[in-house]
Amino acid sequence: MKINAPSRPSLFRTFFLFSLFFVLSCAAPGGIYCQDDPPAVPASTPEHTKSVEILSKAAAKQGGDEIVADLKNFRAFFNLAVFDPDKGKINFKVERLFDDHGTCGRMWTKKKHDDSSAKYSTLVHDGEEAWRIGHDGVVAIFTDKPDAYKTDLKNLEDDLRLTRQMFRFFFVRTLLEELDELSLVGESHVRGRDVYRIEGKTSAWLGDENKTLVYLVIHVDRKDFTVNEVELIDLSIKERRRLFVFTRYNRNAQGVLVPGNVKIFTKSTEHWDMQIALGVNTLKTKTGKKRIQKIDFNIPVQKELFEIPE
Repeated sequence: MKINAPSRPSLFRTFFLFSLFFVLSCAAPGGIYCQDDPPAVPASTPEHTKSVEILSKAAAKQGGDEIVADLKNFRAFFNLAVFDPDKGKINFKVERLFDDHGTCGRMWTKKKHDDSSAKYSTLVHDGEEAWRIGHDGVVAIFTDKPDAYKTDLKNLEDDLRLTRQMFRFFFVRTLLEELDELSLVGESHVRGRDVYRIEGKTSAWLGDENKTLVYLVIHVDRKDFTVNEVELIDLSIKERRRLFVFTRYNRNAQGVLVPGNVKIFTKSTEHWDMQIALGVNTLKTKTGKKRIQKIDFNIPVQKELFEIPE
């Protein structure tokens, strides 16, 4: 059974900052539904002009212009903590590849519980079908039996949405293209650094037919114009609003400044509850003085990863 989705413009080919991951889709029977809205037209105000100037410097500092010009995919290695209201904190080791292919994109994930005895299982969505390869090698094709795997498909839909959100906001260049009503709110002190606080919003969002507002706060270092922190409030799912917080930006092996930590909160009644904490793995340089984030872009993709084993 295929996953049906309407066509979308090639919005991701010109891409942004980290966020976050990646974007909104809505469940369809037996599959995953994705839809994009066209980007909003930025407002021409002094506050917007100043904000664009600061973010342009931040984009230049971030690097990766050649990657952004034709962004295809990313692969990341990270430690994942999921906060379950009943089971408490559950830790995983994860390797994930997201490829901006087709309508919704495709995603390959290998993960295991964070203990020495655990074995890896693999979850795949190829843009049409979805399946799991268990640690014992048994293959379960979710989209062949959508009723039987309803929960698995719902979890995959949610996981894909989050990853697309991250992919969408890796690069500051994308913010400049998609956000409207940018405003330089002022200067503040965040995480030990003096920063510009820029706020923006957009109704150009994925999967929300009512174009519910998405709100962002970007902190940019006043001295070197590096991104210090990004906060994104996703209001597209009214019954479960989310807050993304991206911090600890460092270079990857390609020289691109990317976030090392992502925390995702959900709104319940009067406060935000942490749902997911993601810490990107790092490698030490030869000198041992610096660490490199294990996120890479535009990597070669082995076609076998997205083929159902026989």
